[in-house]
Parts: sequence; structure tokens; C-alpha cells
Amino acid sequence: MRYVRFLLFLFFTLIFHLFIILPVLLIAFITKNEGILYSTYDVFWKVSFWLLGIKVVTRGLENLPPPPYILAPNHTSYIDPPVLLMIVPHPLKAMAKKGVFYLPIIGQALALANFVPVDRGSAVKASLAFRRGEELLMKGFPLLIFPEGTRTHTGKLGRFKEGVCRLSKRTGVPVVPVVIKGGYEVMSRQDRIPRPGEVRVEFLPPLNPRDFPSASLMNEELKRVIENVFRKS
Repeated sequence: MRYVRFLLFLFFTLIFHLFIILPVLLIAFITKNEGILYSTYDVFWKVSFWLLGIKVVTRGLENLPPPPYILAPNHTSYIDPPVLLMIVPHPLKAMAKKGVFYLPIIGQALALANFVPVDRGSAVKASLAFRRGEELLMKGFPLLIFPEGTRTHTGKLGRFKEGVCRLSKRTGVPVVPVVIKGGYEVMSRQDRIPRPGEVRVEFLPPLNPRDFPSASLMNEELKRVIENVFRKS
């Protein structure tokens, strides 16, 4: 049944992108209206998760402050970004690895929506990506960044890099810790296709950069609050 669900998802993805996303991309490009991309992909992911048998349970949306803010979740799976894009009620931007932008149609949609490509192999280019992220925050957009930088290998939390908190300290924008559970079980790094299951997302109270004397201490608190909730059953 898992493979049947995946085949249905692939068929739906092909039809949706050819007959809906392509025209929407053209309209968005001509009108400079990103909103139509968000609303269209919202429908796409809701139908896709239904086809794949993935249920998303959300808690703590009331903890989201008015934009701008930095959304800082643990990274469990490939499905984390679309889950967050689907449930966050603001036009969320994201920093994503450069390779995603080479995907047909999807890459063009990400670029048109002003998502930020990150070259992990170059410290200079990664720094430029954070500069672009800073510009988006200053324009009032919420920004998604995974503090671990990559998906978990074991299902446990990895090391949190300080880039998120440095950006928060530099801009004065709060960081919203987010706990994602179930994503690893639905689709781990070793999986090629997702399993049916439940993904739980909890938004925690934001961290104000003014409350921390350094990005390092803020980063420690960010990991601590996420880990405390993540460890609970």
C-alpha cells in the first residue's frame, strides 16, 4: 500500500506541476505576485500528504509573533520544509541547499518566491546567503533556517550551529524554536519513499535576542528548549 500511495503521489505531482504550477508560475512572474505560489502549493501539499497517508498535528501556533521572525526547527526529514510551509500562516521564506534550486519547475518556484540558496561547500557563499536572509528579515518576512544545517542521521538532535542566533542578534529579530517529531519515522535519510504516519509540530515561545549577552548563549538556550520537548514522548 505504501508503494501504491507513492505512485499516486508521483502521478498527482506530475499532473499538478504541468497543468497548474506552470501556468501559476507564469502568472506570478508577470504580476510579481508571490502569494499565488504560496496558496497553490498549499493545496498541493495538503493533497500530497493525504495521498501519502501523512497526518500533520500542530500545537503552539499562538506562539508565533508578528513577522519578521526566524523559525528554527530541528531537522528530521525531507518533509520538514513543506510541512512548515503548509502550516505557518505567514509568507515564509527559507534558506535551502543549492541543489534544490536545480529541480525543474520547483527550483523556478523557489527562486521566484525569493527563497535563499545555500552553498554548504563554500564559507564565503554561505555568508552571502545569510546576508540575503538578513535582507528578507529587514523587509518583514519570516525566515526558516534549520540550526542543525542538515537532516538527522539517527533521529536524534545534532549539533546546533550558531548562524541562526548570530543573525537574530544582528537584526534584533526573535527566534521561534520549533520541535518536529515523527518526520524521521515517516522518511529518514535512508528512505527513498515516505511511510504513512503522523508528524507532530510544536511552536515554542520565541527567544528575544536582547535577553542574551551573546549568540553562543542564545544558541545553547535554543537547543535546550527544543531538546526538552523533543525528548518527551
